[in-house]
Amino acid sequence: MSEIDLFALRGIDDADQAEAAARAMAGEDVTGAKPVPGLQEATELPDVQMWEPPGPIAEAFYWDDSDIIGIRGPVGSGKTTAHLRSRFRRALMMPRSVIDGVRYYKVVIARETYRQLWATTIPSWWEVMPKAMGKWSGGRGDPVTHHIRFNTPDGEVDFIAEFMAFGTSPAEIDANIRGVQTTDMALEEADTNPVAVFTKGLTRIDRYPRKAHFEGYPEEFRSYGQMSCSYNAPDEDNWTVRVIEGAGDDAASAQIVKSLADEGVDIKFHRQPGFDEPGCENLQNLGAKYYPRVIAGARAEGRGNDVERLVYNRIGYIRVGDPVFKGSTEHPLFVPNLHISRSLLDPVPGHPLRIGLDQGYFGAAVIGQFFEPFQWRINAELWFKDGSFAPQFGAALKDLLAQRFSGMRVEMVLADMAGSQKESQEDVTWTSQVSQASGLDIEPQTLGGNRIEPRLAVWRAAMQWQHFGTQGLIIDPSCKLLKRGLENDYVWAQDAEKTTNRGRVPKKKGVRAADVIDAGGYMMLSESLPDGRPKTADLVGHNGGPPLDDGIMLDQGPVNDSYDFDPREMWG
Repeated sequence: MSEIDLFALRGIDDADQAEAAARAMAGEDVTGAKPVPGLQEATELPDVQMWEPPGPIAEAFYWDDSDIIGIRGPVGSGKTTAHLRSRFRRALMMPRSVIDGVRYYKVVIARETYRQLWATTIPSWWEVMPKAMGKWSGGRGDPVTHHIRFNTPDGEVDFIAEFMAFGTSPAEIDANIRGVQTTDMALEEADTNPVAVFTKGLTRIDRYPRKAHFEGYPEEFRSYGQMSCSYNAPDEDNWTVRVIEGAGDDAASAQIVKSLADEGVDIKFHRQPGFDEPGCENLQNLGAKYYPRVIAGARAEGRGNDVERLVYNRIGYIRVGDPVFKGSTEHPLFVPNLHISRSLLDPVPGHPLRIGLDQGYFGAAVIGQFFEPFQWRINAELWFKDGSFAPQFGAALKDLLAQRFSGMRVEMVLADMAGSQKESQEDVTWTSQVSQASGLDIEPQTLGGNRIEPRLAVWRAAMQWQHFGTQGLIIDPSCKLLKRGLENDYVWAQDAEKTTNRGRVPKKKGVRAADVIDAGGYMMLSESLPDGRPKTADLVGHNGGPPLDDGIMLDQGPVNDSYDFDPREMWG
């Protein structure tokens, strides 16, 4: 089995430390080894009673023996230390073996990759458990084990910590986790582990040591296994939010939570306060400028959304690019506090509905109302997470209209032109199937052709329109995917000409929100010219002033040229 070049993996070029690491892997004495830079490594085993926790939430998590526990906190909150130290505490409380009187305990500490384990998790482990004590074994790309056997006033303890990476795909996880037998499983940075590690991991805990070691004990002492999770605030769609925190409303997470509850499995969630909340933990061990520096650095890099998650400990979005509708600091485009209604947006009685459709297996619909001179009120969205066939989509659209818009007249339904293409020799199209199932007359949206630029322009025009305090865009808060897309997920696929957006196109592959945004674009084109101006632009001028001069026109350039209409150039 090959030795682990620990310090090469951590980017440390020091021959003495590399030699010490090799000796540690071989189980030799490394007491005199130089410490890893930046770490305050432990020199003795943890003292359960003398430990000063970073705060009451972390302490409650530390002592929690529920079947499944989770802790979410900001960076620097001490949650990782509390998590790892709690494994030692659990070992000391393990029932003694009736065979030889030893407390046998094993924890599998899991990350997605071995590089993650060596970059952060194992160095954090060394701050809790002395690396020079016991024996290290393992190899690059394989599980790594720290085995310590020690005596306490209450008897001997056999402690094993196994560091494992299970991969990302369900098949890979299933293959790697099969055969694992452990007392506890600890998911560090749990949100970065796939949910399959959690669900399959539950079948591998409470399997070490063999039950023969507990023969004769009362039932409650013969089962001693726990799944523990620590993590920063993740994306709102992450499985930890839906399962550990019980905030999920989707069928998959609901089934997991129900199955656990039916079996009497106890889940406890602990949330540490964010930096801006009373009781923020571990501040006594951080510099006064720690969080201000983190905030300043993230915002300087344009990652303000990370401040919400990593500093203020609020569930949010993980951004993977430059949002199409971000705008600039001086002239923002999509502003959630401005464009998302604070309460449910009831449709206005007696005013007709308009619907936009994006075709395909991952089709989407947006339902709204238009009010002159230029305001779009978007009331609802429809989409299937895992896709749907046209008849199923049409039936769902019919049900949505009956439930939320009963008795209201649909003025027009406009769909992606591609939906009118025949799928076979028969006269069958996506549009015709949706039309038949929903009972709606659907027309293709031909304005602007099938170019993306006109659809982007109408969204920008609605976001920036103001007429004596009336916003051009108001969205019902139930339109979660639309909000997420406009604010975060709908990003530029390339960075050509960032200052002008020339040559840039949105990333659409794998972006579910793109379908809803396209559907809204087809609907909104019904009140816009190809350059993004509303048809009613001649009614008002700049900021509600006099009408625009008839001679003002926008040079659109060639059809295939880049498209970047700025409504501010024409009206407020």
